[in-house]
Amino acid sequence: TATVLAVDFLKPMRVQQPKSKTVATAKTMAILVGLVVTVLAMAYTAVVSSTNWNLLEANLRLGTMFTAPTAVAFFVGYLFRRPGTEAALIGVTTSLVLAVLLVFSKEILTLQRGISFLWVIPAATLGGLAASLIAGLFFPPASVEQLEAVGMHRRVAEGHRTSWKS
Repeated sequence: TATVLAVDFLKPMRVQQPKSKTVATAKTMAILVGLVVTVLAMAYTAVVSSTNWNLLEANLRLGTMFTAPTAVAFFVGYLFRRPGTEAALIGVTTSLVLAVLLVFSKEILTLQRGISFLWVIPAATLGGLAASLIAGLFFPPASVEQLEAVGMHRRVAEGHRTSWKS
C-alpha cells in the first residue's frame, strides 16, 4: 500500500527525486498506513464492544456504511451531466450522514430497536443521489472537461444540452 501511494500518487506531484528519497518516503508512508489501520482497528473494537452487535453484524453494518457514499460518487459522475463537483460532494456527504444515521439509529434516535442494516445502502444511496440532483440546480454544472473525463464527450460534441435550464 505504501509503495503504491508513494509511486502512483506522490511521484506525479513532485519533480524527479532520487531513488533513496523515494524509498524513504515509502517507508514513512508504510508507518503512517500502519498507524491509521491500528487506530481504525481500535475504533472498530470500541464500537463492537459498546453495542450488542456480534462480529458478523458489526462487519455488515460498518462495511455498508461506506458503500453508499462510494456508490453516490460513482453514479453522480457516471449517470448525471448536470451536477458539478460541489453538488457531487454534497450528495456524498448527505449519503454518509444518512448511512451513519441508519447504522446507529438505535443509539442516535433512541429507538427500541434499530433500523436493519439492509436499508443502509439503498436509502443512503438514493438520498445522496437526490441531494446531488437538487444541489446541481444551485451550483455550477459540470464543465466540458469533467464530462469528457467520464466519457460523456460524445454527448457534448453532438450538442446535447449540458444544463436542465437551457
